[in-house]
Amino acid sequence: MKTVRLFDYPQLRYLCWHRQTDMELTEEQAWSIYRRHWRHLNKARLTEEEAAFIARLEEENFKRKSEHLPKSPFS
Repeated sequence: MKTVRLFDYPQLRYLCWHRQTDMELTEEQAWSIYRRHWRHLNKARLTEEEAAFIARLEEENFKRKSEHLPKSPFS
């Protein structure tokens, strides 16, 4: 399981204000934090790297959830 450092993602670090900045989270934990606290995120302050990271997490988690859904009768 991949991990990320809070220090590398400024808005994630902001959302985790109560944690140490050198702390590492799994990508799954990071995604959960972004989702739960999205309304507090300052989207204008997202770096390109962090925006790409969030987009990748969103895509991977959507794929993972859709794998468990039944196949569409229309596909």
